[in-house]
Amino acid sequence: MKTVKHIVRESYEEFILDKGSADGFLLSFLPDCQLLIYIQIYSLENEYIGQVHLGYTNFPKSIYLSDEKTSINGTRENLKKSFKEAQQLMIKVTTLAESPSFYYLEINLEEMPWEEGAKIFGQTLNLPYKSLFIPEVKAKAWTYYRGDFHGHTNFSDGHIKIEEVPEYLLVQGLDFMAMTDHNAVACQMPLCQSLLIPSFEMTLPFGHINIHGVESCEILDKKRLALLEHINSKHLIGINELLMNYSDSNISLNHMFMKPWDFQMNHLDLSLVNTIEVICDPTYPTASDANDKAIDFLDYLWTCGLQIYGIGGSDCHQRINELYQGANRPSVYGDPSTYVSSKELSSKAILKGIKEGRSYVSRFCQIDLIIDNGQILPGEAFNKSIIDYYVKVNPYEGENLDGYIAYFVLDGIKVKQIPIGKNLHFECNFTLDYRDYHWIRFGIMDPMGHHIAYVNPIYCNRKTPDTYILGDMIEEFHKHD
Repeated sequence: MKTVKHIVRESYEEFILDKGSADGFLLSFLPDCQLLIYIQIYSLENEYIGQVHLGYTNFPKSIYLSDEKTSINGTRENLKKSFKEAQQLMIKVTTLAESPSFYYLEINLEEMPWEEGAKIFGQTLNLPYKSLFIPEVKAKAWTYYRGDFHGHTNFSDGHIKIEEVPEYLLVQGLDFMAMTDHNAVACQMPLCQSLLIPSFEMTLPFGHINIHGVESCEILDKKRLALLEHINSKHLIGINELLMNYSDSNISLNHMFMKPWDFQMNHLDLSLVNTIEVICDPTYPTASDANDKAIDFLDYLWTCGLQIYGIGGSDCHQRINELYQGANRPSVYGDPSTYVSSKELSSKAILKGIKEGRSYVSRFCQIDLIIDNGQILPGEAFNKSIIDYYVKVNPYEGENLDGYIAYFVLDGIKVKQIPIGKNLHFECNFTLDYRDYHWIRFGIMDPMGHHIAYVNPIYCNRKTPDTYILGDMIEEFHKHD
């Protein structure tokens, strides 16, 4: 085994590591103090190879690289040479938050030829894995696809192993899943019947943001890491510049009012945001009130003319036999589910659907929507004075919605509420002046008044908000709350 000690003196440093002619090797990194450190490995031609994060969650502290296989935090798809030919590597180290004037980073390189059945930190290397970034179309039909936009694995702080993910998604009946591990994306995932949307949870000191639909596992390059360090140093105004780097992705605000992870970045420009989680981690002790407030806040944004859409996220960290204290059911992938109307089951089409609001979020049931005789989908505009809005609620097997309340909203006001019992069909007829700004949505509450379903609004005309700054919006929202 070869050991190198490097002295790190700056928040960002690059240095060359001589690896020799080894074509299968394990790289391990060990600092002499507790710090949050991002280590990225490149070829000398600046081809991205992989990443190691130190000081946060369960992220692998090592990376295995060979011409046959790599660990899930590595890839050789970008390399023009073999590892045997590439005898040197470029190591890029970013140290976040305050650090000492210098520290020692020990790097151990152990030759380890790939062997059938070998395991590296729990990953069985000979299982069928594939790149997460090869575009994939799982189905071609215009319908509602069911999935989850927020979940974790043991790649960060989740309890479910990555190689267990396909079975969990199959059991839950999900068409798609966005795994959103903290500040990291696995370069490869096991073969899966469900569509896996490459995503990550940007985890910052004063709020969490999901980025859905990234193009590579190199999600934090030198420029983005510099902005991340700026924000971690409490210069929160840098958040807008950072998010501009992900403008092609879906940018979603997570658990906005759920303490202690509530969103506090008041400088955020909401024009950069596509979606907000309206139902998140619903079995967590404080989730019900926090989710209700998120829906009230999104209603307020729509009343102000800011058209951001709602999605759901289980934020599942646990195995199915683990429960939060006081919970009577587990936190699982797909609770809540987001149903997205899309022409096909692909990452591009699903993300286009939620960006355009063609979706709804629900627990315990699937919802059939017939708006204007099927001419209008959630998130779409209309230009007529009379709108017939018809809903059929279909409880999941074993679920009973007796005592729940179905309701319709016009311009932020509940105009009709109907108890759910044996009758699962609901209708509301709206007459309004479509030349003015109006919006309509449907939802369901449980007997305690907590939301379990949210259908994105339809609308006519547009209204320009007075501000797009989150802090200003929240301040005015609290005045009306």
